[in-house]
Amino acid sequence: MFGIDERLRLHGLNPLFGDASSEEEREPEPEKPPALPKVGRNDPCPCGSGKKYKKCHGA
Repeated sequence: MFGIDERLRLHGLNPLFGDASSEEEREPEPEKPPALPKVGRNDPCPCGSGKKYKKCHGA
């Protein structure tokens, strides 16, 4: 028969703290890409072609 501590350990939990993995063992959250400013359809294309966005990369 298992006690509560043994059951928690079987599930990877620490009976005192709830989770056996420390902050260092956890995988870091993936970084979000930087937010780029919105480009209007009639604004110049950010690629530098000189064309309007809708005629270049906005199609």
